[in-house]
Amino acid sequence: WMRLIAACVREPGKALRKGIEWLLKQQDDKGVVGQLTAPKFMYGHAIATMVFAEALRSIPPKSIQTEDAIKRALAKAVAFLLDARNPGAAWRYMWRSNDNDVSVTGWVLQALASAKRANEKVPDEVVRETLKWLASVTDATSNKVGYDTKVSQKVYSQGRNEQFNDHPTMTAAAGLCRALHGDTTALSGISLVLADYPKTDANN
Repeated sequence: WMRLIAACVREPGKALRKGIEWLLKQQDDKGVVGQLTAPKFMYGHAIATMVFAEALRSIPPKSIQTEDAIKRALAKAVAFLLDARNPGAAWRYMWRSNDNDVSVTGWVLQALASAKRANEKVPDEVVRETLKWLASVTDATSNKVGYDTKVSQKVYSQGRNEQFNDHPTMTAAAGLCRALHGDTTALSGISLVLADYPKTDANN
């Protein structure tokens, strides 16, 4: 999605236009894109929110009939994300699930950064509180960011992917989100990420 939109310099192609129009139809009256009851639906909703924002930023004004519809969809999608956050903290798979993780929160913070660049209002307090939560799951010595706590170990789905090596993916995600929202600690864990070079190991 983001690659298609970013590549659109002039009139959007038919496929892109139809894709955006399809995505608009997936949003319900509450602003949710997708099915509220679907497992881990927050991922898809956050990514759809980013698509709406990037479409508004990248497609020339008035070049598609759905521009106003995208603006409304973005506003509703952002409003739902803000409402779905665990108060004073972050996000996880479902609406106010009372637990948080960096994986889902990373997608949401990227979506909110895109929304801000598309002139959609995102309260500064929400960003501050979420970045504070990210700090709470960051080890002060190593700067490694855990999945849901600062002492989180390797995260995997038992019986599916436990054979793969661990990587500082949450540290990378947190660093990106901090940078997008102007946090001065954005580079604190960069050495961990830069040291994790690609390897040819089959389980890497």
